[in-house]
Amino acid sequence: MHIKLHETSVATAKPIPVEISFNNPTDRPIVREISPEKSLDVEMHLLDLSTREDLSFTMGKTTMTRLGGDDEYALVTPTPERFEIAARSAFVFEVDLNERLYLRPGKFDVFLTDGATQSNHVALTIEFTRESVDALYQIARDPRGDYSRREWAVSLLQKLYREFKLVLPLPDDPPATAAKYELENEGVYEEFEAWWQRRRVAPGFDETLKQIR
Repeated sequence: MHIKLHETSVATAKPIPVEISFNNPTDRPIVREISPEKSLDVEMHLLDLSTREDLSFTMGKTTMTRLGGDDEYALVTPTPERFEIAARSAFVFEVDLNERLYLRPGKFDVFLTDGATQSNHVALTIEFTRESVDALYQIARDPRGDYSRREWAVSLLQKLYREFKLVLPLPDDPPATAAKYELENEGVYEEFEAWWQRRRVAPGFDETLKQIR
């Protein structure tokens, strides 16, 4: 296994693509029960070097499905399917760390595991920049966006501007309720945009952004 980051210093909320390679240097095919891209055993780790917290996710995704009753759910896991890596070749795919995790500024040790096997380690720095503010704001104010992703963006922006308090509709809220909340948020958007237009050109503001964690 080998991982490669296209950039090792990125702005918060921007894409962080990682290339993952499963190599077969032998003269025989390697057969697996499922593709590494869909496996729950293949796990990406981002170890926060300041807190030692291991932020991680599996390549394969699980979902919840509702059964007959309103309160009956079942966990759906990826379906096993024979997967082969040909002799003297590699299976290569890419994932975006920022799509799979709610990442904060900091320094991280990035690596991959497949059961007891571990890949190479790569140092990653995530910084809070002016570009991050723009990206987070677009996520926070998108009414079609995922609730958890919007909540994450709001919480980071509040570290910079405490008055940025939105009422976010829950996934199960009816359309009328969601529309009501979004209308109420318009005033907050206007205030934030006016503040940001003034603040984004302030001298020395980059130093303030560097303090956000």
